[in-house]
Amino acid sequence: MLAKNYIHPHYGTFYYNEDDEAWVPSEELLFFSEFELFFHTDNETIIPNEISEILLTNIMKNYSNIIDSVMQSLWNNLNHMGKKSGMWWENESLEDIFENDNIPNDYRELKKYVNLYAIEISDGLAEFRFHATFEEEHGVGILYNGDSILGIGYTYSVTPYKENTL
Repeated sequence: MLAKNYIHPHYGTFYYNEDDEAWVPSEELLFFSEFELFFHTDNETIIPNEISEILLTNIMKNYSNIIDSVMQSLWNNLNHMGKKSGMWWENESLEDIFENDNIPNDYRELKKYVNLYAIEISDGLAEFRFHATFEEEHGVGILYNGDSILGIGYTYSVTPYKENTL
């Protein structure tokens, strides 16, 4: 059976990939060449909802600022500032996290240690998925709702922050 198409009002045609249970761009859009982008749904009869469409548009229009915010939030979490994520590094020094290997000085340098490989959008939330030198086994996921960072955790299982701050 041929996959059903979904046309995003600004970013063109997506097709349903049954293996990933996701709507993916049907052609290589220049902007998406650095990472995978997809809408997660349970099956091809469910198309992305309006809030997910708005979120994608927000991410694309404000990509640089959002990535800076994502990196700043991860940097703060690695440095025991802000909200608790429950990740193992909250009890470690930067020297231990980076195994004394060229420790970054700020969130901009952190970009050398993490690589965005996917953005999954589902029900108005986006998970930014990163390969990370300090978390090679699971990677790092950062949950975003269009206004703020909601949580940091392992890819595919990131949850919202705990209520307490560090």
